[in-house]
Amino acid sequence: MELFGRVVSGCFSLVMVVVFLVGFAAFVEDRVRVHRFRRRFKGKHVLVCSTRHGWHDFIVNNVAPVLPEGSTVEWNRHFAVLRVLRMRGKLPLLMHVGRRIRGVSLNERLLPLRGNAKRDAETQRRVAEIVAAAQREIA
Repeated sequence: MELFGRVVSGCFSLVMVVVFLVGFAAFVEDRVRVHRFRRRFKGKHVLVCSTRHGWHDFIVNNVAPVLPEGSTVEWNRHFAVLRVLRMRGKLPLLMHVGRRIRGVSLNERLLPLRGNAKRDAETQRRVAEIVAAAQREIA
């Protein structure tokens, strides 16, 4: 019985070490992702979008052309850094990467315009106003 207790105790210790190492590796990987994200987009506005639910054509035709200089569009295929940064809100999400990373969801504001997926000057003007207001909000 004593041998069984030592074996179980040893296995438990080994499992705890493995769990700690896996958790620590995930923590380090997340920190590296955030560091790369900050370095890549420093001083820029980033619009993180999804290709789901008809957003792709609308973003490409009406949002991307009116984004201010220094802004970029990133598609949320492998954008796991949002989870690490604990960004809340539905996509599209406008973020400013400065000393702090701030973001605001544009989903509710752009949703009424999303039906106009074709390039349209009036839609682009309204989108430009929405993006400018969001930039002032997170500045």
